[in-house]
Amino acid sequence: MASRRPDLAQYPTGFTILRIFQAVLSIITIVVTSFTIHAIVLPGNTLLTVASSITLIVSLWGAFAHLSFSRWFSFRAAFGLDAILTLLWGISIAVLGAQTSIMWMYGSDYCESHKCPEDLRSISRFYAYVFAICFGLGVIGFIFSCATLVFHGVVSCRSHKYNQIGTNKEAVPVIVTPEHPQESTSYQGAAGYQSLA
Repeated sequence: MASRRPDLAQYPTGFTILRIFQAVLSIITIVVTSFTIHAIVLPGNTLLTVASSITLIVSLWGAFAHLSFSRWFSFRAAFGLDAILTLLWGISIAVLGAQTSIMWMYGSDYCESHKCPEDLRSISRFYAYVFAICFGLGVIGFIFSCATLVFHGVVSCRSHKYNQIGTNKEAVPVIVTPEHPQESTSYQGAAGYQSLA
């Protein structure tokens, strides 16, 4: 039996829904992160915006391929892109988390020691909350990206199991003749009784 590549029929039904949720979450993350980029451009929020934008494109491609354009889908491309996106989400939330924690720790201390105006305190507090929300959205995006890798793993196992059907796992000799041949039942006369004596 010839091996075949995984196709869309082998994906669980929730995969398309997960792709749609990823696209919606990416749009929300881009909108919320745009507030932080307006205030200050940091590597964390820039990476999160890039990860969200690429996830939006890949999620829409996957959703459209699952819903109607199955010729557009490639298992290897989807698996490779999702693996890269998972790494990108992980790196972006790690960097953004480090920057958000520094903002939370030293943002209020700076204003207390330098006698900042009240407006600056409220603005720094607001942006600290927005950065924390971005970090939370990034964690949810990372979880969704890990879930897509799990779905790809399920499909890969299903394809591997399908490709194993009909293959011999142990080499056994093939017996062509019957193991217990029947003796002749035709009349042999007295000669047939001599063998019994």
